[in-house]
Amino acid sequence: MTATPAIQRIATPEDLTRLSFSDGIAAVMLPVEMLPHINFKNDRREDSPRLARLERSIMQRGFVPLDPIIARIGQKGKWVVVDGGHRLTAARRISGSWWRNLFSKKVGDLYFLLFTGPRSWSKVRTLAPGAALPETPPALLSDGDADAAPEAPQSRV
Repeated sequence: MTATPAIQRIATPEDLTRLSFSDGIAAVMLPVEMLPHINFKNDRREDSPRLARLERSIMQRGFVPLDPIIARIGQKGKWVVVDGGHRLTAARRISGSWWRNLFSKKVGDLYFLLFTGPRSWSKVRTLAPGAALPETPPALLSDGDADAAPEAPQSRV
């Protein structure tokens, strides 16, 4: 079994430049206020019954960061969300609403498990057994601003 890397607390944008990876994995805890300082991709979810249920749960109980939001560090440094996009979207929406936080802050810290490539994928799957992750890593597409289409398979002659 792979040991979970030590959780790194991020408090400032400068801390993001000093992330330390162990075997291609980093465990990161950061306050919701740090989200605007991170370049994400694949992080927004559309309105759905699932998202509405999650928002209601956070409003009632607060955001509890037990399961990590899993993201791959892309080629251009973006955090490409693989699992936890609904939690991230709900946390953003609720934390950004003055009215929803009138009596108490509903979202504090977010827990991320970051990986750098295919070699660290199996370790991520071991460290996040509750996440419904496929056997193989997601396609390592470009993390540019436009959504990249997967390459067509090469035919062998």
